[in-house]
Amino acid sequence: MTRIQASIQAATKQVVGELGVAKASVAAIMAVVGTRRQTFYAYYPDKYAAITAVTSADLQAAVVGCTDYVHWPKMVTHIVDTLAENRTFYAQLVGAEGSLPPTQNLQKQVMGLVESVLSQLAGYFGIAVPKAYGEFIEAVIPTALTAELARWLKDPEPRSAGMEAAFIITFLDGTIAGFQKTEPEFARVMS
Repeated sequence: MTRIQASIQAATKQVVGELGVAKASVAAIMAVVGTRRQTFYAYYPDKYAAITAVTSADLQAAVVGCTDYVHWPKMVTHIVDTLAENRTFYAQLVGAEGSLPPTQNLQKQVMGLVESVLSQLAGYFGIAVPKAYGEFIEAVIPTALTAELARWLKDPEPRSAGMEAAFIITFLDGTIAGFQKTEPEFARVMS
């Protein structure tokens, strides 16, 4: 990433955090950067692409070295810490009206992480996951997690990041435990 891209991403966080997604503009972002508006377009086609780049960079940085089954609780903690450190930006993003590409991207990234961890879990424990159950989990968990994170980010008196991470880890741990316990039941029901 170039220095100007990093400046644009930092300014995007600031402007979206202060104004919200709808009112944030390329002109406002570039005013913070202190460079011509046209420079923005050399890197991003629109503000949504810049917002998506910010969320992607944040999540990638948060999960470095902990995207496997063994380290998934650490991954959750890092993601929640990242959201907490950038609360104003992410609260605006998840509070935006409609289904914006950056919000969809954030959900897609969470789903990708969940899929990766569950896939590794299945391989680690030698569990055969029926396709229908895999699709169910892929639909429910990311939706539930993003809804809870949105609620937490917008809460005027949120619980600590550590407590939020602990709640999410407990929720996912219960899902994983159920996943392990129910394999014989899947074989019976799905046959």
